Amino acid sequence: ISDNSIGTDGSLAFGNTNDGILLKGLNAATVSDNVISANGGNGVNIVAPMGSHLVNGNIIGTNATADSMGNVSNGIEIKDSTVPHVVIDNLIAFNSTGIKLDNANNVQIGQATAFNSAIVSNASAGIFLTRGSSNNLVTNNLITYNGTDGNVVANDAGGGNRFSKN
Repeated sequence: ISDNSIGTDGSLAFGNTNDGILLKGLNAATVSDNVISANGGNGVNIVAPMGSHLVNGNIIGTNATADSMGNVSNGIEIKDSTVPHVVIDNLIAFNSTGIKLDNANNVQIGQATAFNSAIVSNASAGIFLTRGSSNNLVTNNLITYNGTDGNVVANDAGGGNRFSKN
């Protein structure tokens, strides 16, 4: 899924009632170079995937010129996943939460380069890990100006989560 304007024409809000993109039970998918904003649910929602997904180079929660146009829920949510995913080089702003991992394991947010995603100005947390989410890596991202916390690891999150160079 690439080069689309979802929930917006790039400048005005025309949000969908639920998620901008829902990937449920799919094997492998790439979501890249989209503007995903003003939707009633998540910008990108990955649920119970059978294979790894790449979310790369998207603008989530703003229009093409970075004006506020957040999704009602999370910018990106990955739920009930045991397979690895990579989330890199996205602008995620003005959503309820930037990225939520809910019972998601082995997710890499960022990579070992100088800079990756900007996760900024979301209403609550920039990144939120909950319900057994474990062995995730969050590295080399700009996580700032979020409404509550930059990173939240809930009591029910699993172990082995690493935050580095953010």
